[in-house]
This record gives sequence, C-alpha cells and structure tokens, in this order.
Amino acid sequence: MTAPHALQPAFPGFCPVPEAVEMLATEGGIEERGAIYTKREVVDFILDLTGYTADASLTYYRLLEPSFGDGDFLLPAIDRLLESDASRDVLSYSTLAQRYDLLCKRLVQEWLYSSATFLASPRDAACDGRYRHLSDLTSLKTFVIEFAGHISAVAESKRFVS
Repeated sequence: MTAPHALQPAFPGFCPVPEAVEMLATEGGIEERGAIYTKREVVDFILDLTGYTADASLTYYRLLEPSFGDGDFLLPAIDRLLESDASRDVLSYSTLAQRYDLLCKRLVQEWLYSSATFLASPRDAACDGRYRHLSDLTSLKTFVIEFAGHISAVAESKRFVS
C-alpha cells in the first residue's frame, strides 16, 4: 500500500526562485551567471603585487591559479616564467617537459584525472611519428589501456540499460 502524496497549493509569485532561474537562463549575461573574467591589467597588477615578476627568479616559485576557465592568470604567469628563466638560461625544453610530465603524474596520482599522457618528439618527427614518454605512468600505452577500460565500462553499462 502506498501512502498518498500531500499536495501543496501553488501560490504564483510567492517563491521568486523559479522566476529568477528562468530569467538567468534566458536574459542573464555573463556576470549574472557567475562567469567573471579578470582583465589582463588586473592580472598583471596582482602578479606584480605578489612579486611574480619576470625580473625575479621564478623557477622555484609556487603559484596557485585562482581561477578556472580561460587561464586569465595561468597564461600571463607562464609568460613571466618563460621570460624570467630565458634571461637566466635556466629553462630548457627538457626541464619544461619534465615539469609537464610531473604535472600529469600528479593529476593522476591525486585522482583528479583517471589517466594522462605526455609524449615528447623532435620537430622533424612529423613524418615518421617518433616520440618518447618520460615515465610509465604518463606513457601512451598506459593512457590507451585506461581509455579502453573506460570504453568497455560504458559499453557494458549501455548493454544493461537497453
């Protein structure tokens, strides 16, 4: 036996939430939706204020990117890092590759990504496809195996649904 559902009478205009959601979905602009982009001048000011400038030795700085979206902070910070290290002959392709491989490994180890790959290849490898990986965790083989597992799991779930 099922219990009867209690019905609550509707009072038009009593609760503003549905109307507000509808307005945001149809009429709202970027700011109303919560997507706010930081202007480059503001980003530069904040980076300058924190001492993250190209004339500093930025190789060992840590920087927490405060946004999620178009990289308004990340891209200028990378530009400053490259400029800083280029002036000191510190940063090379191999150190950049090692840093990116480390980032990929951390994303997987901290379960932010299920898999990631980093492949390095010389410029002249466009025709023959030569590449190398820096670690087993970020190898193409590991990535493909993980991806195949995802495909298999999705296919299996679809089989039981239909």
